[in-house]
Amino acid sequence: MTEDKVGKYRLLRQIHGRGAFGEVHVVVGPAHAGAESRVIWAVNEADTSSIQPDTDPLDASAALSGALHGLVLAESLGAHVKDQVVRVTLVGTNVADTEPSAVHAAASAAVIRALGLEDKCQLLYENGWRYESKLAS
Repeated sequence: MTEDKVGKYRLLRQIHGRGAFGEVHVVVGPAHAGAESRVIWAVNEADTSSIQPDTDPLDASAALSGALHGLVLAESLGAHVKDQVVRVTLVGTNVADTEPSAVHAAASAAVIRALGLEDKCQLLYENGWRYESKLAS
């Protein structure tokens, strides 16, 4: 892939009477020459619509690990992800309903959406939210 691809995913569900929310935006594109595939935090520090790692480290970590999971999942589905970088550009939250597994799943789904593989994956709930290949279930 030689151009940037944007992926956005908003998870807004209710399970067992509790709400779950996670919203993540990513940009997937080529890494600089010689750089390996990776995930980086790229949210503008002045963006008040997004969390930041210093004020919400748990959800920021969930977004980064979820984006990495999305990259690994995409590779398992045959996508060329070598030498690609995923930039997390927004992590939206809802104070009442945001929880780390929803953020993780939303980040995975945003990467998969950016790479055009959404029809091969699904959102699941089992002791937390997950975004996985339909072949795995």
